[in-house]
Amino acid sequence: MLRSRWRVTLCVALIGILTGLLTYLLTPSSYTAVATLYVNATVTNSPNNAYQGAQLSAQRVASYTELATSTRVSRQVVQDLGLPQTPEALSRQLSASSPSGSVVITLSARDALPDAAVAIVNDTANVFTNLVNELERPDSSLAVQAVDVRVVEPAITASVTSLGLRSALLYGAISGIALGVGAAFLYSSLDNRIRSAGALSDATELPILGSIPKSNQPPSSDLLMSSAGSGLLESYRALRTNLQYIEIDRPPRVLVVTSPGEGEGKSTTAINTAIALGLAGSRVLLVDCDLRRPQVADRLGINNDVGLTSVLSGKTRADDATQSWNRSLIHVLPSGPLPPNPSELLGSQHMHRTIAHLRSTYDYVVLDTPPVIPVTDAAALAPASDGVLLVVASGRTRVPQVDASKKTLTAVGSHILGCVLNLAPQQSGEGSYYGPLAGAVSKETSISPQDLVSDESTLTMKRHGATGESSRPQPGPRQR
Repeated sequence: MLRSRWRVTLCVALIGILTGLLTYLLTPSSYTAVATLYVNATVTNSPNNAYQGAQLSAQRVASYTELATSTRVSRQVVQDLGLPQTPEALSRQLSASSPSGSVVITLSARDALPDAAVAIVNDTANVFTNLVNELERPDSSLAVQAVDVRVVEPAITASVTSLGLRSALLYGAISGIALGVGAAFLYSSLDNRIRSAGALSDATELPILGSIPKSNQPPSSDLLMSSAGSGLLESYRALRTNLQYIEIDRPPRVLVVTSPGEGEGKSTTAINTAIALGLAGSRVLLVDCDLRRPQVADRLGINNDVGLTSVLSGKTRADDATQSWNRSLIHVLPSGPLPPNPSELLGSQHMHRTIAHLRSTYDYVVLDTPPVIPVTDAAALAPASDGVLLVVASGRTRVPQVDASKKTLTAVGSHILGCVLNLAPQQSGEGSYYGPLAGAVSKETSISPQDLVSDESTLTMKRHGATGESSRPQPGPRQR
């Protein structure tokens, strides 16, 4: 936790150091002078009386420490020295203390000037001793002749008691670090963003089917996976394997890919999942069902004049609107022209019949749908699929958003297969355990790993080989 919040801790620690420096610069210097007084009860020459006198002296000390800093004493000191402050203010500059059972009183005075501190404490001691001698009377019942207070060590010099520069910076740094650690813990407790697969699993109680690492490529890259050894391809291969075995008796073939909100990578996940399935030799169709902000055609560099909306409006057949991509690695049905009523189209019986037809033609049909929370499109389409993949962006998606998405999809009878954690922080050494991944891909197919799309890539992608072929061949029977 502290490692992930080190910036917060460092910033607060620096603030503490600056606060210590400002305290040193703005706080006036302070000096303290100390005088020592002795309380004595004079008794008759008797062992019992001597003990009683010692007891009386110790008892008097507790009262004398309060009397020494009283306004009655301070008032006289102000008059003697002609001080500008009030007796009450002077009393706050004075302090008196004595260890338990002791007859010695330590009297101290603080002031911005050392000579003034010495004068104040010495005059206070004299006024105090005179007051005590005036108040105390001999006690015949205890054979006490007198109780007096004597100054045994007057103040001569005053010592600096304000913080030095080094001490101010040290105390500021210690306080800042302590506050920084506390702030980091508080920030973590209040931050409900999902940052790990474990946190996602705890929040949803759903299986985590994939964890897609955040790309290290620059945002200007048109294609990811230009170098062998990246963990992205391996992550999608793991997702593909989990999809194939999550329900072994009836593996899902029509997949809805969605996310709680915008910008969480659901379109990228849908595209790369389709490609990963195609790399394994399956016949795959990717359908852009985001009829509000479609991205598939732009990402794959294909024509979007005819697409899903053309099929649902009866202008063409699904087989005719489908385009092959990258030497028929996958087939794509783009969104087509944007309609005024996307939710109604996606929830229509025509859409359900289209999905049923596509299911009989392809091994897998991947449906890229809009986010769950902003619109109802995904919820309208999900019941017609075999299951939903919920894409969650690490460090962006919050737990309440995931909860709301899960409730919405469950309410319409959708089957949520599991979650995909996108933009997951890549651990040290991740992607190198299996060695170069390009060689592993070549065993499956001749297609190179450059075909995987990155979240960091621009919307317009470079075509690789026959990418973006505009021909629409009649799909053959599903390959087993």
